[in-house]
Order: sequence, then C-alpha cells, then structure tokens
Amino acid sequence: MKKYFLAILSFVLVSTFLFHPQSVYAHFPATDGNMTVTLHVDPDDDPVPGQDATINFLFDDSTNLFHIADCECLVTIAEQGNPLYQNSQIGNKSALNSIWNASIPFVFPKRDVYEISLSGKPKDKNAFQAFSVHWFFRVDQFPKQGQVLGDSDDSFIYFVIAYFSIFLVTGAAVYAIIRF
Repeated sequence: MKKYFLAILSFVLVSTFLFHPQSVYAHFPATDGNMTVTLHVDPDDDPVPGQDATINFLFDDSTNLFHIADCECLVTIAEQGNPLYQNSQIGNKSALNSIWNASIPFVFPKRDVYEISLSGKPKDKNAFQAFSVHWFFRVDQFPKQGQVLGDSDDSFIYFVIAYFSIFLVTGAAVYAIIRF
C-alpha cells in the first residue's frame, strides 16, 4: 500500500508542477536613480511583426520633480545593435484617457529581440535627475498567413521533448518505487 501511495503522490506532484500556470508580466519597470519608468507595449505586450503596436511609458519620480513637458527625452529602438527608430517627441499624450505619460506608435519588422532605450534630461538645470533606462523586448508572435517575416522557430519541438522526458523520468521513478 505504501508503494502505491508514493507512486500516486509522485505523479500528483509532477502533474501539479507541469500544469501550474506561470506568472506573466504585462509591464516592465526599469529604474535609474530616482526615476522608475514602466514599459508596456500594446497589444498585450505581444505584438505581431508587421502590424501596428504602441509603446507606452509611465514615469515615476520618487522626488516628484519630473514633468514630461520639462524633459528632453529620447527613445531608441534597436535590433541586434542596429538602431531602427529614434524619437525625441514623446511628450505628446494620446487623446484617449490613459495612465501612460507617453506613447509612440511602432511596427516591429520581424520576430526578434529589440532593445528599447529611453533617456531623459531636464530642459532646465536641476529640474529632475537625468536618467537612462532600457529593456530587451521579445517579439515572438508569428505573423499572419502569407507574411514572411523573420525566421522559423524550432522551440516547439524542444517543448515536446522536454514534456516527454519529464513523463519518462517520472514513470521510471514510479516503476522503481513500486518494484523495490
């Protein structure tokens, strides 16, 4: 009876581990000194290559001295070290009511990891502390049928192999517990 209990307990523990949902973050904070800037990319931090996306920034200055109108801010988006986009006009807030201080439209050209950098310095001396933050943002949605953007992804086959390996090892452990 004890052997069967251990086998069932092992199976339940492994199943719980495999099917437990992972945490997903929809906002990416980055901090430099007193300034924390949160990045969010619409739609749902999972843009499709070749389609419109919106890059949003939320500024939080612990000294409360920061005002976007007083900032010479520069956004740079680079792919594999090659700058694709630079914009210093991020102070214009969308006409929609939003929590975001600044938004810029962008189309990610293909599936890849992009470096999004944001730096800011005050127009008037000592208005707030200058800052520079960056994020590595992965665009990994597959484009719609008929579009050929980026390379294919073989990660699914590794996912399947990993799951089968876990079940194989669990089965071997359960067999060993029951057998001995």
